[in-house]
Amino acid sequence: MRRFLGFRSKRPAFLRDSLVILSPDTEIARIHLWVPVGSARDTISGTAHFLEHVLLDFCQQSAHSNRIDGSFNAFASYYWTVFVWEGPPDSASSVIEVLYGLFSLPSALNNTIERQRRILRQEILELQGGGPEIKALERVCNTVYEGTALARSLVGTLQDLDSIQREHLVDFHGNYRSNDALLIVSCHQRAFARIRRATLGNSIVLPMNGSVKSSRVFPIKNKSIGVGDLIGEAAAMLATEIVPDVGVAFACVSQVLKEEDDGLLLHASRILEHLAVRDIPGTLRFNLRDFVVSSRGIEISSFLLPSRRFTLRGLVRGKVGHDPALIEGIVRRTLPTLGSALSSESIFRGLALRESNYWEANPRWSSSGQFHLGSAASTYGIATAVSLSKSTSISCLSWARLRELLSCLGESAETIAPKGTE
Repeated sequence: MRRFLGFRSKRPAFLRDSLVILSPDTEIARIHLWVPVGSARDTISGTAHFLEHVLLDFCQQSAHSNRIDGSFNAFASYYWTVFVWEGPPDSASSVIEVLYGLFSLPSALNNTIERQRRILRQEILELQGGGPEIKALERVCNTVYEGTALARSLVGTLQDLDSIQREHLVDFHGNYRSNDALLIVSCHQRAFARIRRATLGNSIVLPMNGSVKSSRVFPIKNKSIGVGDLIGEAAAMLATEIVPDVGVAFACVSQVLKEEDDGLLLHASRILEHLAVRDIPGTLRFNLRDFVVSSRGIEISSFLLPSRRFTLRGLVRGKVGHDPALIEGIVRRTLPTLGSALSSESIFRGLALRESNYWEANPRWSSSGQFHLGSAASTYGIATAVSLSKSTSISCLSWARLRELLSCLGESAETIAPKGTE
């Protein structure tokens, strides 16, 4: 058993199989470790993000001291934390051992904690110095997602940062010992053959054609999900706020969806985002075309909550001299009725083609494609994620079914004022 800066590098016994993606002929290997623990578990806002910084610091120190090539990075979200490495295949085995070490904490933490506290302080100050539109977007999101993990700040405040001590990080790290953690390795067949099988354990192998060479496709379900995700069971909600001299910030959440197929819902949530900014009657871009300079004047993101609700949030940046009150009225009228913009099957087919092309352009073995695969796998399960990554799976979603799903945004969506505004 090797050690890296105090980490025990042996494969944790509680981990399930690894997922291996066999890539085209490439000299780059990519490794992701998805841990189903995020800010939904925070007792002090920013704890998950703080711990991610500390553990990434140790990864980078280990790589430097052991001459491991490539680069490490990490991200924390509401429901998971992911550690990422890209580099030469010959370093993959050592990288995997470093990542396994993240499930135990080294004894020498204090210096790293204080170094990262200084870095995080600067990060929080930069966020606090953001423009008024960023603060407005935070307010409308906190209003719509009130009482849920999505209403919490990932980074926390300076007061939160100062209150997080070593014992809080050690206690939070106990959540990492989850058998739902997932190691994803993307490399060429020749590189896979060089990685020690004992390092990976049992592996589910996805060749380039997407078929699974194993009957052990286990459903990884994130146990953080369910921590304040439901946002009630009935009405859709919409919050908007005028941002002086900028435009309008908005956030909305749909009614609960009853569809059984998570993969289909994930496709539908992405098509919803494509639809909102398409220049056809009934969409946000179409209805605001006289108020914004271009399509880039509308920033929007759509995603599916684990509790089976669509959610949209974003900003509209208007032309100089625009009337923000008119923009706000259009946003409030348009978002709940986006489904009606799907007035023909040809429009639906165009959107479906765009979604299919997304996966063709960013397949599982690309960096962004692997990230989307890991996010879907760690939240909804490997089987759903693999289905989502196949462009043909979108054929299961019909025009009529998508219109029905998008109607859950609700023409009578409850419109509410953001907290802390008049």
